[in-house]
Amino acid sequence: MPYRPYPNVDRAVRQLNRHAHPVEVPEWRVKMAVDARRALAAAAEVMEPIARAVRETARAWESAMGGPCWQKV
Repeated sequence: MPYRPYPNVDRAVRQLNRHAHPVEVPEWRVKMAVDARRALAAAAEVMEPIARAVRETARAWESAMGGPCWQKV
């Protein structure tokens, strides 16, 4: 069916809002989400030196082997 504008926008909005019940989010849930964001940010900060070391090790292995280590020599 092709798109056509709804004839009465106010009536449509009232129908949609009829079944919408505001949900109150508990404070502990908001705090938990904030804590999770902080934990993820801290984990990313801690993992950066480890990831850098892994990349450097992979480059060192590839240069020592003369190519990617997954290729047959």
